[in-house]
Amino acid sequence: LIKAALFKTDDGDHLLIAIHHLAVDGISWRILFEDFEIGYLQAREGLDIKFQDKTDSFQYWSQQLNLYAGADAALEELDYWKTVDAAATEPVPRDVFLSAPERKESDREYSEFELDVESTEKLLKEVNKAFNTEINDILLTALALAFYHWTGNEQVVINMEGHGREEILKDVNISRTVGWFTTMYPVLLDIDDIGDLSAVIVHIKETMRRIPSKGIGYGILRYLTPPEKLDGFVFGSEPEVSFNYLGQF
Repeated sequence: LIKAALFKTDDGDHLLIAIHHLAVDGISWRILFEDFEIGYLQAREGLDIKFQDKTDSFQYWSQQLNLYAGADAALEELDYWKTVDAAATEPVPRDVFLSAPERKESDREYSEFELDVESTEKLLKEVNKAFNTEINDILLTALALAFYHWTGNEQVVINMEGHGREEILKDVNISRTVGWFTTMYPVLLDIDDIGDLSAVIVHIKETMRRIPSKGIGYGILRYLTPPEKLDGFVFGSEPEVSFNYLGQF
């Protein structure tokens, strides 16, 4: 799950650390880099290496999460997630349909683009002022509109990714815990009869604000809550579009 290698070269030493995604996420890397830098600087100054205090283990967090899964706080979100999970939307258009065994990594294509400095500054520092939005609200508005202009469909269910470190468990601190905490949950983007761009932005913003506990409850209910507490409901949502904003580095 983890390998480290030190490369000694003519222009200095280079340390490689590789960790399987099962054991680490983006926030975990920031924690590790911070500790490594602190320890490195202390060692360079001849000081005793002393890291910051650790927080609760991934194992303890998972145990508490399983207890939470059957509690009233988790079950109170069930009606909301039932509605989203059952949303009927058109499939993403495609030229050829391939079953799972037919799909190959070699057939995958990537598309990327960059904004210029001026546009990036506006997007991150100015756009939010008009409607008190967050960056995700704007990016999801653009996604919903792009999807509509491409397919003609005013509704799309996307798979949203979050960091998963939501504070839903009392007396559990995972702020400096290394692990893979990522949450994935469906979001219904519906711009049917919304109106102009301003109205769409506000609507998407309100849609995101209505999501309970920033989405962590969906996976808990779907995978951890005992079936007998779900009143026979079976989750089945499998969005074809995924969205993940990694933040600023």
